[in-house]
Amino acid sequence: LALSARDGAWRALGFGCSALFYELDVDAVVASYSTGTYEMEREGTLTDNGSSLVLTLETPGIEVDPSRHGTLQRIYVEANLRGQSLIPTLVLDNTEVVLAAITNTARGTVEIAQHRTGRVFGLRLDSTTLRDRVDIFGVEMDVYAPRPSGGTGA
Repeated sequence: LALSARDGAWRALGFGCSALFYELDVDAVVASYSTGTYEMEREGTLTDNGSSLVLTLETPGIEVDPSRHGTLQRIYVEANLRGQSLIPTLVLDNTEVVLAAITNTARGTVEIAQHRTGRVFGLRLDSTTLRDRVDIFGVEMDVYAPRPSGGTGA
């Protein structure tokens, strides 16, 4: 694990290091590996020691109603992907549905049309090939939840 002292966020490095040291005077975490010593979480760094960055972002699952299904109509991802691709995966009632890759070159909303029913909806965005910064501004889902039948009218 690596800690960003700036915002308190932890990151799984994917492999163990032999030492971690926090440089208070320069506000940096330094890690030692068999291949060398590296400053971790350096702002503006767009690769991981020359390798592509890995990104996994997952929204919380939203339950429509425990007594009935909803219908997912559309997913909206507002982002600036700078020409890179993300793979969206719909997490629907603990089942994963991999969707087509999304991309754009400037800030905008990517719409993903769907027609799937379920009770709990979530979305994961993945990439293993990032070579530049990406900005995710928001993820929204348009879910139709029918009114229960047999209710009393006012």
